[in-house]
Order: sequence, then C-alpha cells, then structure tokens
Amino acid sequence: MVDRLPSGRDHLQHRRVFCSVSVIYDYDALEQKVASISQNLLLTLTDADISSAAVDPPPSARMALQLTAEASSRYGAVLDKLADGHPFRVTCNGQSLFLGVSYIWYGQAAIETPVFDVALDAENLVTLYFGAWEGAWMTWEMAGADVERQRFDRPELRAAFCQRGALQVLDPDAMPPETHY
Repeated sequence: MVDRLPSGRDHLQHRRVFCSVSVIYDYDALEQKVASISQNLLLTLTDADISSAAVDPPPSARMALQLTAEASSRYGAVLDKLADGHPFRVTCNGQSLFLGVSYIWYGQAAIETPVFDVALDAENLVTLYFGAWEGAWMTWEMAGADVERQRFDRPELRAAFCQRGALQVLDPDAMPPETHY
C-alpha cells in the first residue's frame, strides 16, 4: 500500500478501477476478473490522504481509514457514486498486496474477498471501512478466516501508518455507522 515515488517519500496507495466487476465471491476468481479488465484508475489515495488508520490487533479482519478533510472534499462525491462491485487494489512499493470490491459492510452475501464501504461523519469526513471479508465488521467468522486475515492484515500497511503516527488500535466494539453517504 506504499509506493516509493521519485521524491523518496512513501505514499499509501488505494486504487479503485473505473469499471465494475459485479460481486465475485472467491478471491482467485476476483484476481482473474481484475486481470482481464482495463487498469484505468478512477482514483488513487495516498498516505497523505489518510488522517488515521484503526485496526484490530494482528491478524486483523477490520480496518477503518479516515480521510483528511481535503481528501474527503476531493474524493467524497466520487466515492458516493460508486455502486457495489467496484474493485480496488492495495499496493506497497508498487507490489500488489490484495484486491477487493466495494460492498456494504453489513450484508450477508458471503463474499470471501476484502470489501470496503464508505461513510460520512458529522464533520463531513469520509471513512473507508475495510473488511477481510463481508461480515468481518459484524465479527462473523468464516471457513478459511486465517488465510483471509493474513492476506488482508499486512505488516507493510501497519508499518506505513505507524511511521506516520496514524496507526490506532480499533475499539473491539467499533461498528461503521448504518447510515451511508
């Protein structure tokens, strides 16, 4: 999730491609589908766009990334218009860490790929709620959860947020708001 730019500064990359892949339940199938579509990006978020990152103790299945006020203003409308099934890729130093799709955090579709949902708080700040699988925020466990947690909770991400002083421990009872953007 950190790409080294020519300036030498690390940047957190959250990439969401423009087209939808619909809902794909299996990680290998998602990888194949994303490889077959255009790699044009709808938006890229860097670590400068993230004010805080909250995660459970490792290996975590949940992560909440709050965007800065500027990034919330700049990207909020784009994120608001995206429907379920848009893929995203998380990279570090140009290397892909994992893929996922946008989807509601509280659904029951049994999606076994990382998902994220978007919420806006009272101060108009955008928070991205990532889960290692759909239902992770509701603390549902699934078969193969250890594999999904290892894919999702990468030390590179923790190190990047920790280095910036943005890493926080997620409250075990934390839940995204039920009202959406």
